[in-house]
Amino acid sequence: DIAGAWASAPNVATNRAYVGGCGSRTSALIFGGSDQATTTQSWNNSVWLSAPSLNTGRRIMGSAGTSNTSGLSVGGYTQAGPTTELANVESYNGSWTNQTALPSIRSKIGGGTATLALMAGGDPTPNAQTVQTYNGSWTTNPSLNSGRKQIYGWGTSSSCVMAGGRNNDGPGSSNNTTEYYNGSSWTSGPTLIQAKYGAGMTQCGGDNNGSGYIAGGSNQALTPTNLNSTQKWNGSSWTSVGNLLTSLNGAGGGGSPSAGIIGGGTNDESGTANQAASTTFVSGPTSVTIETS
Repeated sequence: DIAGAWASAPNVATNRAYVGGCGSRTSALIFGGSDQATTTQSWNNSVWLSAPSLNTGRRIMGSAGTSNTSGLSVGGYTQAGPTTELANVESYNGSWTNQTALPSIRSKIGGGTATLALMAGGDPTPNAQTVQTYNGSWTTNPSLNSGRKQIYGWGTSSSCVMAGGRNNDGPGSSNNTTEYYNGSSWTSGPTLIQAKYGAGMTQCGGDNNGSGYIAGGSNQALTPTNLNSTQKWNGSSWTSVGNLLTSLNGAGGGGSPSAGIIGGGTNDESGTANQAASTTFVSGPTSVTIETS
């Protein structure tokens, strides 16, 4: 279990915040991010390495995937401002390839695996309850009960959890709602212990049995109040577990309910590259050589 087990690991190759992320504790990707980057970085359980770039730079996108050779980047922003959202979708298998676009432009959305992705909520406002699944093309599914954006999510297109998020861009807009999906409908579950959202999904773990955890994030929109708390979902309730070593928002990574990695992020909500962190935190059983300074 991750309780009390977060540790520092080698820095990301290029500082980025508001990235997409996917994979496992030992094999992960982070991509895109602040300044609408095309940068992709691959974690091999030892170091972060530069990898082939996205075709279209973006930040605050939907993301999904199972390893450092299997990823999906969905929508996002191409530059600051709500009028520059994307419908573009790219998949990764050692390089990025354009795939069937979303039915409409969208950003700030939650996800699942690379080939069975479920994207929920997001911007612009008409998408706040929208749920769509992807298996080479996009299908619209039953809507969320509670519309929101920047949701933490994991699982598959037929079994997943979506938690937290925010209702709007104003102060105090963080959401503590939990909903889980059985392939045909959404059910509301126990609320988060601490309301939070992830601008770039500072999340690192989950499986299609419902268990998973979320780390870091923010509980304000316009006044930066970034968090180091970690909450674990066991399929029926949330518990607090070990804190990150520093407050962090907008990082990306991957994992399972017992082991995870996150890289990048920021403690400043402006999202520019010079305020992005080189941070990497790992948890759970590991053979990686951990940095101590």
